[in-house]
Amino acid sequence: MVKMNMTKTRTKMNKVLLILAAAAMVLSLAACGGKGASKADHDRSTPSGTAALMLDVLKTMDVGLMQEYAAGDDSFIENLNDPTMQQALSIMKNITKNMTYEIKGETIDGDKAVVEVAITTFDSNELIEDMQEKLMTEMLKGTLTTEADIEKFAMDYFDKLDTSKFAKQTTDTTVDLVKSEEGNWMVDASDELMNAVMGNLGDAIGMW
Repeated sequence: MVKMNMTKTRTKMNKVLLILAAAAMVLSLAACGGKGASKADHDRSTPSGTAALMLDVLKTMDVGLMQEYAAGDDSFIENLNDPTMQQALSIMKNITKNMTYEIKGETIDGDKAVVEVAITTFDSNELIEDMQEKLMTEMLKGTLTTEADIEKFAMDYFDKLDTSKFAKQTTDTTVDLVKSEEGNWMVDASDELMNAVMGNLGDAIGMW
């Protein structure tokens, strides 16, 4: 019975993370692909400045800045107001709010660029251990009896998440960028980058 529930919980965690990753991807692409003027203190004429802007947006979940960058993109504005997106943004903010980063360097090759960055977040293995401990407690109480119960447990856990109690870990990764016809650098937000921003949770539960 416990094994079955653990398998279901892993599946539900994957679903939750997919929702969060999708939200993060939409935000980062809108932030770095828009034509509006940024209120953030970053130079979008450089790959490093654009990468830093994206990381700051993911850290703060600044919806107002997203709407500014997405001017004229009605579909993006509608997505921001979707209840599922709102919940995902709230949880993403819990995951990323204690994130820090350091730009290590950049390489430009014509209209393409790569920015090296060190992202410091929480130790996702500690988070998984903590979640499993709480999961087992609820199992022993007999409160997780359906798939809906397990999904709610996973969502509630991330919704109340305080990553500051976990040890820190630093991941070295890269941000790939391409230059648009308008001359703006745009981020190609990879799974690897999103995984690093989210504390490598995808690796911890075998999603990526």
